[in-house]
Amino acid sequence: MRRKNLFTIAIAATFLLGACSGIMGTNGSNEVTTMPYGWTEANENTEITMTTPVPTGTPVFTPTVTATPTKKATATPTKKAAATPTKKATATPTKKAAATPTKKPTATPTPTPIKTSSVTPEWREMLKEMGTGWNLGNTMDAYNCTWLSNEMDYETAWVGTPKVSQKMIDTVAAAGFKTIRVPVSWHDHVTKTTKSDGSTYYKISEKWMKRVHEIVDYCINDDLFVILNIHHDDAGAYYVYPDAAHEKASLDYVTSVWEQIAKEFGDYDYHLIFETLNEPRLVGANEWNPTSYEAQQAQVYINRYNQAAVDTIRTTEGLYNDERYIGCPGYAASMDSLDKFVLPEDPSGIEGRIMVSVHAYTPYNFAIANIKDFNSSVKGDVDGVFTNLSNKLTKKNIPVYIGEWGVYAEKSNYDARLKYVDHYISSAASLKDASGKTIEIPTVVWDNASYGNEKENYGLLNRKTNKWYEDAYIRAIIDAGN
Repeated sequence: MRRKNLFTIAIAATFLLGACSGIMGTNGSNEVTTMPYGWTEANENTEITMTTPVPTGTPVFTPTVTATPTKKATATPTKKAAATPTKKATATPTKKAAATPTKKPTATPTPTPIKTSSVTPEWREMLKEMGTGWNLGNTMDAYNCTWLSNEMDYETAWVGTPKVSQKMIDTVAAAGFKTIRVPVSWHDHVTKTTKSDGSTYYKISEKWMKRVHEIVDYCINDDLFVILNIHHDDAGAYYVYPDAAHEKASLDYVTSVWEQIAKEFGDYDYHLIFETLNEPRLVGANEWNPTSYEAQQAQVYINRYNQAAVDTIRTTEGLYNDERYIGCPGYAASMDSLDKFVLPEDPSGIEGRIMVSVHAYTPYNFAIANIKDFNSSVKGDVDGVFTNLSNKLTKKNIPVYIGEWGVYAEKSNYDARLKYVDHYISSAASLKDASGKTIEIPTVVWDNASYGNEKENYGLLNRKTNKWYEDAYIRAIIDAGN
């Protein structure tokens, strides 16, 4: 009886093994090969991840073999072979393949939406939006403070006021100003190195750049326009000086500094304007006469420095540097230097993205020398400024802004200043373009934080209290620009 059962089992096992070999397949040399669980011909060149691996060389169906009749041995493997692999092969890989690649491409390009979120206005609208502005003077532009051991103390070195804060900028924005000019002197905060080509590179202090960045952000937080420049670096024959002897050194300095500024702020949109220089001039050599022969010769070099700055900004990485508005001054930023001034060529090819920066403390006898009467002569001088700017610039579709203006302040000329402000700013809104359309240009009043002193008395905001020295005067400035 035992031999008969063993014989029966042997026959059944032989039959079952033959059936299983059809499932496992061969490799062409009569060797039995085992296929990965859930494998099909379509997977031949595909890397498969098996959630339930089958031990190599172990027959899949051996555990189902019993001593029962042949009928059960043939039914059991057929059912499992057809149902089990098919279900797992279609469910597992399909789910992963659909979810994984779809998620990654949509999350990668994060910088792109920043540029499309704001559309840069054409130059006429840009000037109008900039409106009336205020200068953060005698602050980040302080220079040559040799008595200081900490470069970060430069910010308060000249006027002793508290450091710039968000609250201070909030006060300016709340008054109605639309633009803040942030003058910055950089040369006391650079390290000089010599490049392989023999040129000099001026590396800006990381601490100083970070602080400038913070102040710019205070302004951007209040939706203000910001004008950022190279300021008193052109106040001596050390870094930017317009003559042949200093041309190479000046070009090295201008390109070094603007490359770093443009890189730092490259992703800021059109609300940030770069101003190449402040008042480039021949310091110490009849420097304030823009019509002198020497000044006219110096303008040739200033033109080159402006062009070098524009080229550097345009080629520096950043979302907006290729189309950013850039301001460029003539000799001493004077309107009287415009005859020899050459507007830089703009690689962007967009009309009006290069603006002219002009300073107009006009007339001198009223704005600086403190004549206390706003008379017809003063009015006529103001009219002459804006007529010339219209004829020489805006009627040629060249945008311009007044980067500095102001009147020496004291109580005895308060009424005259109110009349002057109204006429000055309203005149700035009456220029014409080439088609005869009215153009409103920005006027950015100078505030050097000095009030009640004997000279250079242009302070408007008490930076210790964040209150205006003369509220009505500030209101007159804002109202005239609206």
